[in-house]
Amino acid sequence: SWLSGGTPRHQHKGDLLVDGITSFSGRVDGNVAGFYLKEGSSNAFSMKSNGANGYFLIRDEYNSADRFKIEQSGTLTIGGGATFGGNVTTGKQLDILGALTEDSTLRLITDNAGIGADYWRIRHANSDHKIYFEDYSSGSYVSKFSLAQDGTATLGGTFTARDTITVKGESSGDDA
Repeated sequence: SWLSGGTPRHQHKGDLLVDGITSFSGRVDGNVAGFYLKEGSSNAFSMKSNGANGYFLIRDEYNSADRFKIEQSGTLTIGGGATFGGNVTTGKQLDILGALTEDSTLRLITDNAGIGADYWRIRHANSDHKIYFEDYSSGSYVSKFSLAQDGTATLGGTFTARDTITVKGESSGDDA
């Protein structure tokens, strides 16, 4: 009915088209397949919910891409990159998962006031299962240190020790 306890109510079935600004006060409920934002006649973004035990999703309809999804388990997926303005706190473990045949990479970037690239990355190579520490100050990534699964370490430059170095096992190379 139009009045319910003295409060005006309106129930509408079908498309509701509003030209101008619309304000809502309180809670808006509905059983819908999604809430769509349009640009012209094209769907631009949508918000969808798959029930209380499903997911909440923000989707880029124009580019057919999920941009933000919260699963029932609490798992959060952000499609594309994410920028955080402060610290990021995780639980006891942070996983970086590469695609099935790709490397997993953590990239560290400093803002060098726009004077050349100043990047480092730690990369687990899928091809040889080594961990690489690489610098990108010369226009491409250059390995400075790598560690293989068997413990073999490779240095890509000068090694400087601040104290005594003890070597156990067989040695090779020139005797000094």
